[in-house]
Amino acid sequence: FCMIIMLVVSYTSSPMVIRLAAELRFAASDVGRIAVSSALITEMGCLLLFNVMVNWRKPNHISAGFGCLVITALVVIINRYLAVWLNTRNTNQKYLKAPELMLILLLLLTCSMIIEIWGYNSIISCFIIGLLFPKEGKTARTLLHKLGYSIYNFVLPVYFGYLGLQCDLINVFKSLERAINMAILILLSIGSKLGGTLI
Repeated sequence: FCMIIMLVVSYTSSPMVIRLAAELRFAASDVGRIAVSSALITEMGCLLLFNVMVNWRKPNHISAGFGCLVITALVVIINRYLAVWLNTRNTNQKYLKAPELMLILLLLLTCSMIIEIWGYNSIISCFIIGLLFPKEGKTARTLLHKLGYSIYNFVLPVYFGYLGLQCDLINVFKSLERAINMAILILLSIGSKLGGTLI
């Protein structure tokens, strides 16, 4: 319970930090880079610890965790060669064709589904795959062009809405003690982030 409370208080939503840094136009400054880097490191650390805590009592958690690492490494290696190969095909085109884009997305989706089926959270693997994805060429350009708008304007709002709908507010406000505990947790979470930012 104490570990879960610690994770809830220290967890940072890095997409929100990145978007705020971009909207306030300080993402390229030293402060912006520190804010984005610390948000990503904190989020990945919290997710890794949460994965370990959730899967610790499962019978094959070590072999499943090792399998997740192997699958992530394989997808990173395949993406390296696949992106270079797709960049050299049809050099006169600015973007990839739809079937080529679907091949990359199918590979990422398959990797994420296998990791989720094994009981682990696939966000860390997707983050590592995205971090090590080749940044040059029309493959990266196509992914940014096709996915940027839909992710920020459709997927993230639906995701946050789904998480909000999972919150059981009716049981929280049934007793005064639960409501006070929830208020303390929210104040601790907000206060720690504001205090850390000011410091």
